[in-house]
Amino acid sequence: MTMRIGRLLVLSLAVSAAGWATPLPTRDKLEAESEISSWPGYNGSYAGQRHVDLNQINPDNVASLAEVCRVRVGGVGVFHAGPVLVDGRLFVTTIRETIALDPTDCSVLWKSVYVPDEKETWNTNRGVAVWNGRLFRGTGDARLVAYDAATGRELWRTAMADPTSGAWVAAAPIAWNGIVFTSLAGSEWGIRGKMFAVDAMTGKQLWSFNLIPQAGEPGVETWKGTSYETGGGGSWSSYALDPDASEVFVPVANPAPDFDAERRKGDNLYTGSIVALDARTGKYKWHYQGIPNDAYDYGFTTPPMLYTSRNGRSLVAVGSKNGYLYVIDRATHKLAFKQAVTTIRNRGARLSEKPVEICPGALGGMQWNGPALDPTANLMITGSVDYCSTIALTRQPYKRGEFFLSGDLKFIGTPIGHITAMDASGGRVRWQLNTKSPIVSGIITTASGLTFAGDLTGTLYILQTATGRVLRTIETGGAMAGGIISYSAAGKQYVAVTSGNVSRSSLGTTGLPTVIVYALGDGFTTTLGAAPMPAAAAQTQPSPSIAPLFAQTCAQCHGAAGEGGIGPALRNIAPPKTVEEIAQIIRTPPPGMPHLYPDTLTASDVDDLAVFVSKLK
Repeated sequence: MTMRIGRLLVLSLAVSAAGWATPLPTRDKLEAESEISSWPGYNGSYAGQRHVDLNQINPDNVASLAEVCRVRVGGVGVFHAGPVLVDGRLFVTTIRETIALDPTDCSVLWKSVYVPDEKETWNTNRGVAVWNGRLFRGTGDARLVAYDAATGRELWRTAMADPTSGAWVAAAPIAWNGIVFTSLAGSEWGIRGKMFAVDAMTGKQLWSFNLIPQAGEPGVETWKGTSYETGGGGSWSSYALDPDASEVFVPVANPAPDFDAERRKGDNLYTGSIVALDARTGKYKWHYQGIPNDAYDYGFTTPPMLYTSRNGRSLVAVGSKNGYLYVIDRATHKLAFKQAVTTIRNRGARLSEKPVEICPGALGGMQWNGPALDPTANLMITGSVDYCSTIALTRQPYKRGEFFLSGDLKFIGTPIGHITAMDASGGRVRWQLNTKSPIVSGIITTASGLTFAGDLTGTLYILQTATGRVLRTIETGGAMAGGIISYSAAGKQYVAVTSGNVSRSSLGTTGLPTVIVYALGDGFTTTLGAAPMPAAAAQTQPSPSIAPLFAQTCAQCHGAAGEGGIGPALRNIAPPKTVEEIAQIIRTPPPGMPHLYPDTLTASDVDDLAVFVSKLK
């Protein structure tokens, strides 16, 4: 045990001293890289079924699952990323960091820190795509960046949009046949949603498709007047791909303004839709719209999942914040079935200046992770959020680069979660587990009949897939808002999870971004400190400022410039508050505001944030 920890620390120090230019072998390449299985994309395969054909960890021995190692990969902030495992390396992202880890002992192989070209709109990243030795990810200033997967060296960066419009790149890209697919996020800012294909070698844009039709394009007639110019339609999770049909499937989120549907009267294509495009050319093939003229900030939000039912139907499943999982027939382009996975109440209520209760609210339903498939049990397993809110219209004018909600949103009570299993052929619910906090993590199923999921208190659930019986829970120490994957190396099955997240409102506000790996046995828990910063990146970092801390901890609710959003505006607070009064609010927050001190923020952090907020104008 002592020798192993010492070796890991030596490895980490050696990598740092080398300037991160050359990757180190990991345990003699774990005898052979061919002995390490892979999880090649955000959702595993292009089809996105989140299933692994591994059975070493099973219901009979899951009680002996133990922590192998953990490593902190970033500072306080959002951690939604899904790990990816390719060529013996585990890749994970935070807001600006991209890190390569040994998948069996958490030792850091390299770390690259992105330095933005422009001011970042937002601070969420869901992960990477890997193709032909290259790694691809999005950024908060609307760039797509490529790295050498062996060394972390940046190869190119391409601007996808002007971030001053409110656009950024949050989704985990997918890469295929030399093409990288990505999209713009930022519906709440009134962006013009777009899907892109980029050359993996050069970063050159190959094609783009407007997810909000613009003047002269089919579908623009579904928008009132010129409302399409600020129509939203972001796509911020990930995608699915059928290589044989050369089809890429894009989930499109809500329109803007989020709540004033009358201002944009019409169906508002392609919001609340799944859109199928020709992967090589970007040409429109077909779409299915499940939420026309959305008035509640719903949209199609999860990565699609492709599968074939037992009666031979080719289907695509996609989730929404409206609380339903939709399953569409790929041959007819019509709804095969849909199933509610959380509380649905007052659906279709007309909004006005008087608050109206809606369930789920804008942070409810299915968020950025979709279902997992167990082909043997013929079940789809999905996580959801049970959280209601009130909405009151405010008729807000559009202002470039700021939240464009046109409504006042308030949340009701404390959110809980559900894990739901439904028949993959017809949608009938087989079982549902209620959890003490929301389920937004990735979910996986294994060939041994296990399902893994995590909640936002940091509990890892291990369930019997067929029945939903809880076989084991493990406390990870931080909110679980990112991916869970499983893989094998040198004959041993591992499970890797992400833990630690400070996110919107009260949806998960505990811990620092950490990767944890489990395997069967007594365990040999090894804790590594934060992944060290590469020397080159350290030299080019901007001067220390409280602004990044505000962006990481406060902007999710209060807006990047304090203009307000889910939370109230912080600019020109009336009546004015002293620095100490602001600090006290952070230390002892009112209902609905996350508790960040002292577990996530230090006393010094609180003081710095209070000074920063007091100066917002």
